[in-house]
Amino acid sequence: MENSKIKFFKRVFLSVADFDSYQRFAMEKVIVAIKYLLTLMLVFSAIVALISLYKLSTILNSAKRYLETDFPDFEIIDGKLHLESDEEIIIQSDMPQVVIIDTASDSEKLAIYETGIGIFEDKIVLSSYETKIEYSYLELQTLFNMKNVNRQELIQKLNDTNYIALAIIIYISLIISLFIIYTGWTVGNAFIITLLGFIMSRLYLIKMKFTSIVSISFHALTLAIILNIVHVIVNILTGFSVKYFNTIYTAVTSVYVITAILLIRSNIIKQQIALQYLLDQKINKEDEIFKEEDPDKKKEEEKKEEEKDKEKTKEDNKEEKGEAKEGGIA
Repeated sequence: MENSKIKFFKRVFLSVADFDSYQRFAMEKVIVAIKYLLTLMLVFSAIVALISLYKLSTILNSAKRYLETDFPDFEIIDGKLHLESDEEIIIQSDMPQVVIIDTASDSEKLAIYETGIGIFEDKIVLSSYETKIEYSYLELQTLFNMKNVNRQELIQKLNDTNYIALAIIIYISLIISLFIIYTGWTVGNAFIITLLGFIMSRLYLIKMKFTSIVSISFHALTLAIILNIVHVIVNILTGFSVKYFNTIYTAVTSVYVITAILLIRSNIIKQQIALQYLLDQKINKEDEIFKEEDPDKKKEEEKKEEEKDKEKTKEDNKEEKGEAKEGGIA
């Protein structure tokens, strides 16, 4: 079976558990590795988006309850929020996130909190750890098919909203945004790892194409990406974060690349030794066959052997005569 026809999940398994497969990956066209990495990042984005959607749904439910009970009266006109007061309001009650209401500043104030809702002059921001979604009021007015809206009208519209359709829209938006962000970040890491692999290949005198090292690097990212999925999910659900995870991410990928290159080098040496052995065996066999098929050469060699034997016999006779002569004189 050709390497390009390896199924996605089998390729994931081989990338994590079988270093011998990296020699096959290196022999593939680089487009195969690119497609694999993009598919892996799409799966990553879909999983993380699903968990993020669950977390955001809790935020939205809390926001809806707060809107119905404690939120001050307001009106949205031409995409701008107008409150009774322009003073900043920060609410940290029994809700699982902070709520910031401020029509005089931007969304940067929400960045200091791990999770929360930011209601600003021209947009609303939903933030949950590493996930952030922004909607302008103009987008919301279009989504809910409303022009100018006040608090009571918005509550009524939320109660009439098809939340399944809204969840699908948010989920697709999350997948697209996560895919763009994390793919860019991953490709940046892959470039650094590829340079490391290129240096290693030159240090160990391994002649490898740069595209082959790219293929190795893209597959070497597999375990690190899987660990990143787990890390992001835990972070979204619990807030727990590994401080130096990015360093661990790069270190794991580097170990895979270096190990794969060293293993390829070892396999190349073994193949060269085996090939040399086969060549020697073939040469010896060809010599034997040639001797059998060439009777003249065989006779010539036999004649040479006979001449050598005769010369040796003459030398032996001369030595015997010399010894006998010395005995007679004595």
